[in-house]
Amino acid sequence: TRTAIIWIWVVMIVIYTLLEPGQFFEAGVFQTIFSSQQATVFLALGLLCTVCVGEYVDLSVASLFGLSATIVPVLVVFHGWNVTAACAVAIVATTAFGVVNGALVVFVGVNVIVVTLGSGTLMLGLALWISHLGDVAGMSNSYAGFALHSIFGLPASFYYGVVLVLAFAYILA
Repeated sequence: TRTAIIWIWVVMIVIYTLLEPGQFFEAGVFQTIFSSQQATVFLALGLLCTVCVGEYVDLSVASLFGLSATIVPVLVVFHGWNVTAACAVAIVATTAFGVVNGALVVFVGVNVIVVTLGSGTLMLGLALWISHLGDVAGMSNSYAGFALHSIFGLPASFYYGVVLVLAFAYILA
């Protein structure tokens, strides 16, 4: 049914509460769960776009996410760019990869698994190359604050995810 995942979630909460009484069913646990999954929500919604058009495999979604998450701090920290401009470059770069993936599948006829696996590997390599195979630290606290400042005990990015899910649900309905 349409609500099966919610029922599975409820059953899991009951099982964990019974197995770990006094440890699982606490506000801190739920804050941790809800505040640590926003990246997964954004990835799932990106994948949902391909599923809705009938393509059930896109192995490059996580690499697209990782590449864009690497481009922004590299441009800001290593090259002194403005955060907005760096975000625009990340969007353009990942959109370009999406267009190339789509063109290879639709116009050239290459299998979607081959295209997305190959481009995902290429994007991972590019992310490692531009970050010099390491972590990039030094973004301003205001940049992190956009996603991480707390609203009712949860990071703002949780609420951004809720808004995005509701928008997707409305569009798909």
